[in-house]
Amino acid sequence: MEPNPGSGTDTQYFSESLSRREIEILSYIARGASDREIAQALFLSLNTIKWHNRQIYSKLGVANRRQAVKLALQEGLLKPLQHYPSVNIHKNKLPAQLTSLVGREEALVEVTQLLSSTRLLTLTGPGGVGKTRLALQTAQNLAETGDFVDGIFFVELAPLRDPSLVPNAVIDILEIINVDEEDLIKSIIRFLQDKHVLLILDNYEHLLEAASLPAELLKAAAFLKVMVTSRESLQVSGERVYDVLPLELSSATELFRQRAQAVEDDFEIDNANRKSVRQILARLDGLPLAIELAAARIILLSPQALLLQLKRRLDVLKGTLRDVPERQQTLRATLDWSYGMLDQGEKTLFNRLGVFAGGCSLEAADAVCSDGLSIGLFDGLEALLNKSLLSKKDDREGEPHFTMLETLREYALEKLEASGEAGQIRAQLAEYYAAFAEQAEPALKLNSGSILIWSNRIEQAFDNLRAAFQWSMSNDVLPGLRIFSALDGLWWYTHYVQEGNRWMEQVSEKMSQAPKPVQARILTAFGIVALSKGDWELARVKTLQALSILRQVNDRSKLAFVLGRLGTIDVNSGRFESAEVYLTESLRLYRQLDEDAGVAFILNAFGELMRIQKRYMEAKAYYEESISLRNEQKGEQGSTALYNLANVERYLGNDASAYTLYVQALEFSVRVNYTFLACAALMGLAGVLAVRGDPQLAARLLGATEAILEANGHSIQPTDQGDYDRSINDTRAQLDQGTFETAWAEGRALSLEQAVELALKVGGG
Repeated sequence: MEPNPGSGTDTQYFSESLSRREIEILSYIARGASDREIAQALFLSLNTIKWHNRQIYSKLGVANRRQAVKLALQEGLLKPLQHYPSVNIHKNKLPAQLTSLVGREEALVEVTQLLSSTRLLTLTGPGGVGKTRLALQTAQNLAETGDFVDGIFFVELAPLRDPSLVPNAVIDILEIINVDEEDLIKSIIRFLQDKHVLLILDNYEHLLEAASLPAELLKAAAFLKVMVTSRESLQVSGERVYDVLPLELSSATELFRQRAQAVEDDFEIDNANRKSVRQILARLDGLPLAIELAAARIILLSPQALLLQLKRRLDVLKGTLRDVPERQQTLRATLDWSYGMLDQGEKTLFNRLGVFAGGCSLEAADAVCSDGLSIGLFDGLEALLNKSLLSKKDDREGEPHFTMLETLREYALEKLEASGEAGQIRAQLAEYYAAFAEQAEPALKLNSGSILIWSNRIEQAFDNLRAAFQWSMSNDVLPGLRIFSALDGLWWYTHYVQEGNRWMEQVSEKMSQAPKPVQARILTAFGIVALSKGDWELARVKTLQALSILRQVNDRSKLAFVLGRLGTIDVNSGRFESAEVYLTESLRLYRQLDEDAGVAFILNAFGELMRIQKRYMEAKAYYEESISLRNEQKGEQGSTALYNLANVERYLGNDASAYTLYVQALEFSVRVNYTFLACAALMGLAGVLAVRGDPQLAARLLGATEAILEANGHSIQPTDQGDYDRSINDTRAQLDQGTFETAWAEGRALSLEQAVELALKVGGG
C-alpha cells in the first residue's frame, strides 16, 4: 500500500525515505531558491539538482515544488518558513538573449526613464515589432544597476489560454512556496509586499480579462514595478503606455546585415544588392521579426531573388529555429495570433480596411466599411487601434487618418478575399473616391480658395484614387472614368503628369462606355495630358470635341471651363482672335453663374493674351484684377497670376517687384504641390538673381529647373519660353562658360525641395 501524502500518519516513512541531501534541497526550495541558485549554493551541477527534485517529488507523491514544501511542512520534515534565513543570492530570472539588440538605443533610454517615474508600463505595438526583446534588454540593463535588489522576473504568458491561470504563472516564476490555494493573488501580494522587484508580464493581449492583476499587486506592494508587453494596453489606473515603433531604415538595414551574416558568413550589403535590400526592408515595414525571417533566407536566395519572392511575403517568411515559439516561426502565425483575438465584427472591419492603400480618413472608412457591420464603426476602429492592428495620426486639417502596416494590409486583403466581400468593398471604394475626386475637381481646375485643402487631401488619398481607378478599369469602368476626368487639374501643374499619361491609355479604350457628359470631361482631361507633353494641336482637337458635346448637354459651368481652356490653348498657339472669342464667352458665362474662381481664371488668361502680344500694361491690369478677386475668396490666397504678373514687372524694369512676386508664386506652388509652377517661379527668380549679382546661384536654379521638369515629364509653355530663354541669357552673360556649366550641373543634382529651400533662403536673407 502506498503512503497517503498529507495524512499526518506517515512522517517517519517520509523522513526515512528522503536522504539528508534531499531534505537540504527541500529547505532551500522552502526559502524560494531556484534550481540554479541551489546548485550555486551547494556547488553542484544544475542537472544534479533537477535529478534530486525528481526523487523528492516521487518519494513524496507530489507534482511540483510548491506541493513538496507544503507536504514537508505539514509532516514536520522542515522548520516553519520564518525560521529559515533568506537565501543571499541575487534573483534575476531573465531568459538569456543570444543575439544583440539592434536599433533601439533611443527606445531603451525612453523606456528606462518611464520606468523610473511610473510603476506600470505597457509596451504596445503590432506582432513582430520587438516588444519582448525591448523589454528584456531594458530589464538586463536594469539588472546591472542593482535597483531591483530582490530580483527581476520574466513571466511568459503566451502559452496560457485561460486568464484565470495568470496568477499561477506568476507564482511559478516567483517560486512562491507558501501558497493559499483559495486566494492566489493574496499569496503573491504577501510574497512581494516588502520586496523591490521588477515583474515583466510578456504577451498579455489575449488575457485581458485578467488585466486588473498588475494594478492589484501594485496597490499592495509598494516597491513593486510591472512592465507588460501586449498588442493592446491594459487600460487600468496608473498605466503608462509606450508604443514600440517599427525600425528606421538604417537600423533595419543593420539588423538585416547581422542576421544574414549569421547564416552566411561572407554576406555584405554592397552596391550590387543595396537597392534590393532597401526594397525588401520597405516591404517588411521595419518589423524586426519579418526582417529576421527574411535575412535567414539569404542562405538560399540573393537579395535580388528574395525581393521577387516577397510578393508572397506571408508565405516566404518562415523560420527554422526550433527554440523560437511556434507563433513566431512564421510571420503568418504571428498575424494569426493577433487576428484570432478579434471578435467577428472587429475581424470584418479589419478585413474591409485592408482595401485602403495608404490609409483612410474617418469619412472614407465610414463610406466603404460600415454597411452591415455588426459593430459600431467608432468602437471597431478603437478596438483595432488598441490591438495595434491599426495606427492613427492627424492630417494637416487635424482630422484622424488611419493606416495599416503593409504586412498587416496584405493579411487583411487575404481575409477579405476569403470572406467573399472583396468585390463589393472594392466597388464601394471606387464609388467613394469617384465622388471624392469630383468634390476636388473645381478647386484643382480653377485654383479656387479651397485649393490648399483639396491639394493636400488629394496628395494623401492618391494611393487610394489609383487603387480605385485600377480596379474600375477591369470591372465597373464608370467610377474610374469619373476619377480620371475629375483629376484633370493634376495632369498639368503637378508631379502626376506621367501618371496621367498612363491612365489616359487605359481610359481611351473604355470612354465609349461613359455617358456623354462624362465623355466631355474625359476629352477635356485628354487635352490637358496632351499639353503636358507639349502637343498643343492634339490638346486643341480633344478640347474642341469636349466643347461640342457640352454645347449639346447644356452644362453651363463645364462649358465655361472648356471655353476658357480652349482660350488658353489658342493663346499659346498664337491664335489670338479665336482665343479672345473663347475667353470672352467663358467670362460672360462665369459672371452669369457668379463663379468668382472661374472669373479669376479667365482674367488671368486674358492677361496672358495681352502679355504675349507685349501689351504689358493691359496684361498687368488683368493679372492684378485676377489676384484681387482670388484674395477676396476664403481660403488659399495665391494663383499662377502671381508668376505671370512677375514676368510683366520684369519686362517693365521693376525687378524688385518681380522678385517679390516670384517668391510669392513659389511659396504658393509649394503649398499646393504645383511642381510646374514651382519650376516656372524658380526660372523667374534665377533671371532676377542673375542681374542682381548672383549669377552662379541663378545657374544652379536653372539647372535644377531643367532636371525637375525632365523628371516629371513637363514641358515649358510657349508663353513662358521667352522668359525662360531670357533668364538663361542673362545668367550666361555674367559667367564664363566653365563656371556656368559647373553651376548648372550642381543645380541638376538638386531635388525640388532643395532648390526651393535654396531660393527662399536667399530671398529671406
